[in-house]
Amino acid sequence: MSRFFVAFAFALSIACCTPAHSQTSPAVSHCHADTISNTRGLGIRLGSGLIYRAFPGTGGRMSAWLPLDRVTVCRIGGGAVQITNLSERGQTVKALRVNSLP
Repeated sequence: MSRFFVAFAFALSIACCTPAHSQTSPAVSHCHADTISNTRGLGIRLGSGLIYRAFPGTGGRMSAWLPLDRVTVCRIGGGAVQITNLSERGQTVKALRVNSLP
């Protein structure tokens, strides 16, 4: 009986304290971890093979980004992403996905 009570209390705490929209809302940011394979100009190729072109004016921030730096890529809407370089104190750039580096 006590196992049932513990399981019920746990399920109730999850149901009451988890926002209903957190699982299904398209507005929730979707992020994934990756590494940098290489950069060229405003182009960023990730270890996963995805290629992005940073918005103009952000190239200076990327000058110190190196292969194997850890990054997080988060969708921010309209096809744009924000790439955060965790190895460079959280520097970020906004970018669009492209098919090849410039």
